[in-house]
Amino acid sequence: MDKKVIVIADDDPNMRKLVEMSIKNDDYEIYSFKNGREVIEFSSRKKIDLAILDALMPGKHGFEVAKLLKENPLQKGIKVFILTSIYTQKKYELDATIECGVDEYLYKPFDPKVLRKKVAEYLLG
Repeated sequence: MDKKVIVIADDDPNMRKLVEMSIKNDDYEIYSFKNGREVIEFSSRKKIDLAILDALMPGKHGFEVAKLLKENPLQKGIKVFILTSIYTQKKYELDATIECGVDEYLYKPFDPKVLRKKVAEYLLG
């Protein structure tokens, strides 16, 4: 079985590490990036199964990256999670889902068990 490819993007290195440790699994190939631009660059070279994006990053924010990934033919079927501590109103969650195609909207601080379970639901069925 091919490993599922997951990208994590957050400008906070500690948050990237926490997300990575929370979802680490032999079935996943995990790549971490410090901003959205790096994710978009990577997405032109490799098929991604799941992107876990911080909502607010320098350069391209997570919502913009989500939309670009969903529009990229190479990334057909990609799942996108947004992690945020700032955009906590229901309005943002709805906008992200409708306008950017976000599949899951999670708030920081997140429960690692919940994140792991959601990742497995989307990727392993």
